[in-house]
Amino acid sequence: MIEIVNGDGKVLYRHDEDGEQTVAAALEAAIEDGADLSGAVFDQQDLRDANAEGGRLERASFRGAELRHASFEGARLHGANFDGADLSRSNCEGADLRGARLQASELHGANFEDALLEEADLRGARGSGANFERCSLRKAQLSAAQLSGSNFECARLAGAQLQVADLSRSNLEEADLSAADLSGCDLRESNLERGNFEQATLRGAKLGRSNLSCARFAGAQLEEADGSESNFEHADFSAAQLRGMIARRANFERARFSGAAVEGMDARDSNFRGAIGYGRFG
Repeated sequence: MIEIVNGDGKVLYRHDEDGEQTVAAALEAAIEDGADLSGAVFDQQDLRDANAEGGRLERASFRGAELRHASFEGARLHGANFDGADLSRSNCEGADLRGARLQASELHGANFEDALLEEADLRGARGSGANFERCSLRKAQLSAAQLSGSNFECARLAGAQLQVADLSRSNLEEADLSAADLSGCDLRESNLERGNFEQATLRGAKLGRSNLSCARFAGAQLEEADGSESNFEHADFSAAQLRGMIARRANFERARFSGAAVEGMDARDSNFRGAIGYGRFG
């Protein structure tokens, strides 16, 4: 018999049927029976390939668990703890992970499409090639996360904390990063076309060789950011802080700089054809 318990030791489900006697099998049976597993503890358990789709797992703990290829599609995981867990290639599409903890978790190739990760903590998470398309990450903590080569197309990251995160070679087309803190964030060689960076902080951010055409930077802070060799065609820098920004050999064709602070900006060999308010660059 395998028992699933919560943090107080209370038994939430007993699995004593014939067949495979593993924690993964018990989890699947509990969900199939409609059991409420809120607060359940699965720390350090091997749950590879487990099917937890649609499970009621609010505040459950999976710290250090092996969850590769597991499916949490549509699961209720509000406030769950995945610190140090390996979620590589897992499927969390449409899952409710608001306020969840995923510090130092492994997310390589994981799928969070349409998931809710608002105010979640992903600090130090590692996961090249993860998919966050249309995911809501409002006010999420992603500082120092290593998520290069990931997909954030149409993701909602307003107010998120992404200091010194690595999102290089990622797709953030039409992503909403308004009022987010991207200080020192690595966004090199990424697609940020039509991204919303209004009122965002990008001090010291690395934006080189990226596509930022039609991106909105109104009121953003880009002091000391490096956007060399990037495409800013039709971008809006109205009232943005660009002091000390490096943007050599960049394309600013038809970009807007109305009210922008540009003292000390290095835009040597850049293209400003048709740009508005760029006269102070020389």
